[in-house]
Amino acid sequence: MSQGIHVFGSASMGALRAAELAAFGMEGVGSIYEAYREGQLEDDDEVAVAHMPAAYGYKCTSTAMVDIRATLVAAQAEGVISATARLVSSISPKSSSTTSGTMAACCKSPSKTAWMRAN
Repeated sequence: MSQGIHVFGSASMGALRAAELAAFGMEGVGSIYEAYREGQLEDDDEVAVAHMPAAYGYKCTSTAMVDIRATLVAAQAEGVISATARLVSSISPKSSSTTSGTMAACCKSPSKTAWMRAN
C-alpha cells in the first residue's frame, strides 16, 4: 500500500482487515466491510470460522456469526421464526464458551427448540 499498490478487502476476513487498515489505504467493499467500518461489528468471530487441517481438506467445522444472523433474518422474513426467536438465537452461539458456532448451536437445547416453535 505504501508503494501505491491498491489492496481491497471484502466478504469475511478481508472486510475486517480492510476496516482495520483503512487508515493505511486498504479499501473495503460490501456490507460486511461497512458494518465493521460503522462499528456495527467489532469481533473477529463475526467472520471467522474453524476448520479441519489440510489432511482433511480444510473442511469448515463452524459457521461465521454474520452467516448465522443472515440465515435467521431470512427465516424470520419467511415466517419460520419470530423476531424474538431470531434475537435469542443470534445471541446463543456468540455467548457460547465453545469455538464451534454452528446453526445447530442456535437451537441446541430441547427447551430452546420448543420455545422457538411456540414463539
